[in-house]
Amino acid sequence: MIAPNTHQITCIAPRIKQNQQKLQTEISTIGSNAQLVVADIAAVADAQMKMQETIQKSGQNLLSRLGILGQHQQNLHIEIRAVQRNTQAVPGL
Repeated sequence: MIAPNTHQITCIAPRIKQNQQKLQTEISTIGSNAQLVVADIAAVADAQMKMQETIQKSGQNLLSRLGILGQHQQNLHIEIRAVQRNTQAVPGL
């Protein structure tokens, strides 16, 4: 009984060793892939942060320009009223 079991173990042992090597290779591949994923996540997070900063700066720039535009419109209205007053003050018009 021991002899057949020994023979069976002797036959199975190379396959077990081969499977263990494949398993170690796959584990190593998974580890490498996990590191790549971590690097990709960090790159995406960095790009997202830069994009958010750009959006904030653009928003602030837009608000500033809108304020300037509002001031120019107000000045234009003042000038139009002045022209209207001057036009009304000219006799014969």
